[in-house]
Amino acid sequence: MNNIIENVIAGLIVTAVAWCVARTYGRWRRKEHTD
Repeated sequence: MNNIIENVIAGLIVTAVAWCVARTYGRWRRKEHTD
């Protein structure tokens, strides 16, 4: 039971980190494209 909860929390953390990275990368790409 504990393993499932840990997996869910880990998945949420990975998703949040990936979302932040994608947002930052997208902003950087747009800035580079405008240049």
